[in-house]
Amino acid sequence: MALPVQVADVVIYAINWGYRHPAEMTAPTRAEIAARYGARIEKLKWTGEGYDGARTYKSFGIVCVPDLYKPRK
Repeated sequence: MALPVQVADVVIYAINWGYRHPAEMTAPTRAEIAARYGARIEKLKWTGEGYDGARTYKSFGIVCVPDLYKPRK
């Protein structure tokens, strides 16, 4: 496996187990990963505003997708 793919895999693993968006995610984290990387991930995540033609809403770079097959609103 190429080195960039391995690095991406480790980053995704750290986000998956060490970060929870406070408004959406309630699943437990791995304490050792959250303690080491949680604050760093919080600093890196993107937050902004979106507009869908009728309303303005908050948008986040990391979102919770509880069911991949169910449409989100």
